[in-house]
Amino acid sequence: MNLSELAAGSFRSMTEGEKVVCRYVVANSLACSRMSVEQVARACNVSGSMVVRFAKHLGFTGFGELRARLKLWGEKDAEPDANALLGRLTSSCLKMVDELSEARLEPILESLRAARRVYVHGSGAAQGCVAREMARIFMPMREFIPSQGHDTARTLGFVANEDDLVVIISLSGESAAAVELARTLSARGVPTLAITRSGMSSLSELCTYCLGIQSIRIDVAFGDSYETSTPYYILVEYLYLAFIRYLSLLEQEA
Repeated sequence: MNLSELAAGSFRSMTEGEKVVCRYVVANSLACSRMSVEQVARACNVSGSMVVRFAKHLGFTGFGELRARLKLWGEKDAEPDANALLGRLTSSCLKMVDELSEARLEPILESLRAARRVYVHGSGAAQGCVAREMARIFMPMREFIPSQGHDTARTLGFVANEDDLVVIISLSGESAAAVELARTLSARGVPTLAITRSGMSSLSELCTYCLGIQSIRIDVAFGDSYETSTPYYILVEYLYLAFIRYLSLLEQEA
């Protein structure tokens, strides 16, 4: 179990201050393994005691123990071997499929079926590719309207209505434009489905439904890295097949 999975189990019971610390530590776990309580507190604009309370909320004796665990997790994730990365990618995809097979998808599938229009929005370039692929795959069954980027997010927030469904794809679930879109749609009573990284995030909290992705960050040349998008495409295909089965079952019951 990594930090994101550990925090996800108790995120909703955290105070707002603890949630601020949680988001920061999850997003900057390697850096936090080398930071003091005071440094984390300044970065989060909270008190040092709030950082300690967050660590204890996760079951640690204090921030020192959490920091040691972050270091161990960081060393484990820093494995540069290509075979190890392939193994992690395979494991993440298999874990995601297992979670999807156990998830209660009927409310999402019914919303997909009943919506007057379905918009699928990608928060960035990679997410936009997933949104267009989702629209392409679902085309035989129903029309999706794909969009991408900050500018269209602002417009979409006021175009969609209560009888529509808006799917929002975000890698981290913390994209400012995606979160603002979800907040606007929630205030207007528009159903939303977040497709984002598993665990707690601002986006998943705001959306009506959420499907989590088990993704990994892969190091590439020149010290750069990227987050693999493969699980997003697997989820889209899984959801499409589940949708076909759902429609077939409805026909049999009619």
